[in-house]
Amino acid sequence: MNLRNCLLAVLAVFFSANVNAGTVDVRFANGEIDGESFSVTAQIRAADTDLKIGTATVFFSYNLEAVANPSFEGIHFTGTYPCAEGGTFAPYESSFNKLEINGQGEGNYAILLNSANNGCPVVNEEWIDVARFTFDLVSAGEPLGLDIHANYTGFNTDLNDGSLHDKGVFTGLVDVTANEAVSTSNELASEVYSTMDLYPIPAQDAINVEFSTSVESVGIIVYDILGKEIKTEDRKTKAGANNFRIDVSDFENGTYFLKLVNDGVSITRQFLVVE
Repeated sequence: MNLRNCLLAVLAVFFSANVNAGTVDVRFANGEIDGESFSVTAQIRAADTDLKIGTATVFFSYNLEAVANPSFEGIHFTGTYPCAEGGTFAPYESSFNKLEINGQGEGNYAILLNSANNGCPVVNEEWIDVARFTFDLVSAGEPLGLDIHANYTGFNTDLNDGSLHDKGVFTGLVDVTANEAVSTSNELASEVYSTMDLYPIPAQDAINVEFSTSVESVGIIVYDILGKEIKTEDRKTKAGANNFRIDVSDFENGTYFLKLVNDGVSITRQFLVVE
């Protein structure tokens, strides 16, 4: 049984909640090479309104031909980070598990809030460092395959009662090499996709994906809550604003994720289908 299957039971509780306090964006940033190591930071921000984070998990995959054997350093959501409230320490614990098999690695970074209603620090529209991951650098010329899996990544509110924050844009470094990740740094995603929006939500017959880009084509992948690919398309794009209509008329009711992929960057957003 891999990490994905182990997480299903936990995340089923998360997805059953219907209270959403805010929207969370997630990305990898600040790639660095130091000798035979490659490191990158996982960051989050509030896409709309300030929020606090309770128990959460960030699930990602990586290409073992490029990087392997990651270690982690928790940053903001640890028991030694001072909260903004009263100068006390954050009541968080963090942990990391990995699985490496058949050319692919899987990582699960978990945050545990030990005191409900006492989450800190406040997350706003500025990117905040969550954790730093350091890999053994196998090849600086192979694609990193750093893909954040939205179906297994979730952020509980600080109530810790199962209520979830909404999922915003998840930005991974998929076809980018370690060398490219270092040279492009944080600007990689913003240069490829400056905006991304899905509507209407919930969708019935079709979902519109609206974004701005500097590239000439994108891959569009739609997958369900269990990670099964439902639809895959390649679309030509133009510089600037683009709007594509994706047919979902044959989809069953439920939660889905739409991923745009191009120039090594993947961006994923969640949507609902309701008849």
